Amino acid sequence: MESNTNKVHKSRRRTPMQLERKRVLDKELQRAKRESDRDRLLQMQNEVHQMRETMDYLKSTSKMILETVSAWSPHLFIQPGGAVVTAQSQLSKDSTFAVAANQPCWPPTGRSMPAVDCLCQPKAHASYGECFERTVYTALIGVHYHSQLPAVLSVPCIPRLPSVSDLLFLGLGENLVSRIIIKMLRRPGFKDLVSTFATFLIVYWVLRYRFFPSPETRADIPEWLRPTEVQDNTPHPIWTDFIHFPQLRNAMVLERFKIVRDDFDFDYSASMTVNWPSWQPLIIQTETFNMVLNPDFPVHVSTFSNWSLDSDFARKYPKMAPLVTIRPHD
Repeated sequence: MESNTNKVHKSRRRTPMQLERKRVLDKELQRAKRESDRDRLLQMQNEVHQMRETMDYLKSTSKMILETVSAWSPHLFIQPGGAVVTAQSQLSKDSTFAVAANQPCWPPTGRSMPAVDCLCQPKAHASYGECFERTVYTALIGVHYHSQLPAVLSVPCIPRLPSVSDLLFLGLGENLVSRIIIKMLRRPGFKDLVSTFATFLIVYWVLRYRFFPSPETRADIPEWLRPTEVQDNTPHPIWTDFIHFPQLRNAMVLERFKIVRDDFDFDYSASMTVNWPSWQPLIIQTETFNMVLNPDFPVHVSTFSNWSLDSDFARKYPKMAPLVTIRPHD
C-alpha cells in the first residue's frame, strides 16, 4: 500500500478581531521604528555639528599658535648683519626709579623670554575681556614655546616686585609681566592709586607664576590667591584667576553666575579696596635718595582680611555678596 507522505498545511485564518489587533500592533511598531530612526538621525546630526565646532575651534587655535610662533621667531635668532635681538632691547629703558635691591627673580638667567606686542594698537578686539584673554594666552604660548629652544638671548629676570616706574605706568614696562599689566590696567575703573598699586601686585604675582611655574614663584603668591582645586581641575578663562575671594573665584570658574564681562570688571574694580591706612605713604625715599615702594605695602596686600568690596557691589550682585567681604562706604 502506497502511503501519501505529503502533508497539507492549512493556512492560518485570523478572525476579524485578530486582524484588527495585528494592524494596530503593526502601526505601533512602525511608529516606534520611525521615532527611533528620527532620534538616531538627530543624535548623529548633533554629533556632526559638535565635531564641526570642535574642528573649527582647533583650527582657529592652531592658527593663533602658528601666528604667535611666527611673530616671535625673529626675536630668537641672530639677524642679518650679525646683530642679536635681545628681549632687553624690547623693554623700556626710561625708568627713573630704582628697583628694590636684592629681590629674588625668575626665570634664572639664560632662559628666553619674548617681548609683548600690544594687540590693541590699532584696536583688534571687541571688548576689554577679549583683549585680556588673547594677550595673556598669546604670551603664555610664547613663553612656553621659547622655553623649549636654546637660550640665545640675554634675558633679564622677573623680580618678585615690579619697579615703582612700572606701578606708575611710566614707560612700557621693565619686564614681560609688567608690560602686560600696564596695558591691561591703563583704563578707568579703579578707586584710587592705592587700589591700582594693589591690583598690580596681585596680578603680577599670579602672572609671574603662570608664565614661569616653580616652587619659588608659587610661594610668592598669597596662599588665599593660589589656584584652588576647582581651578586646577576645571578649564576656565584666565581672568578668573585674579579674583581675590576664593569662593567667588570658584563660582566664576564653574559659571554659576551670568554676567556681562566688561560690566563686571568695571563694577568689581570700582568697588574693591585694600583698606591701606591713609596716613601710610605708598612710596618712600631710601637713604640713598631712591624712590621705592613702601615695604609694608606688599605685606598688607598679601593679607586676605584687608581686602573688601563696598555695598554698591552687594546691591548690584546680591547673589555674589555672601561669597566676598562687604564693607560699607566710609
